[in-house]
Amino acid sequence: MDKSRTDKYEVNNASCELTVYDHKELSEFNVKWLSNLYVDKDNRGKGEAKALLKQLGKDADLTQTAILLEPKGYEEGIDQDRLESLYKQFGFIIVQDEPKLMLRVPVNPMLMESLKRKKTSSIITEIYR
Repeated sequence: MDKSRTDKYEVNNASCELTVYDHKELSEFNVKWLSNLYVDKDNRGKGEAKALLKQLGKDADLTQTAILLEPKGYEEGIDQDRLESLYKQFGFIIVQDEPKLMLRVPVNPMLMESLKRKKTSSIITEIYR
């Protein structure tokens, strides 16, 4: 990686870091690396991470940014399967097994608006909620 810039992202009591890497193989794409997603122990189980991921997804769609992450719990007691399931709820898919990486590709808001106006199948609309 040549250069990088890391921004802290916060919603309520949850936070994470988003890093933009200036890498020759990714230069034509708008990709950010999500790391250090954290919710204080007192606020876990209250939807804080979900609120952060929902807002992060909306912002990523507006800026047409793909988000890449390694779904890894850094504290004891964090269930790996639940963690991956959480990310999948917000559009992340597994793109690599070892090390495991997940990617969320941005939704094109203009396409979604067009599909909604044309009353396209509710299945398609539901996928992108």
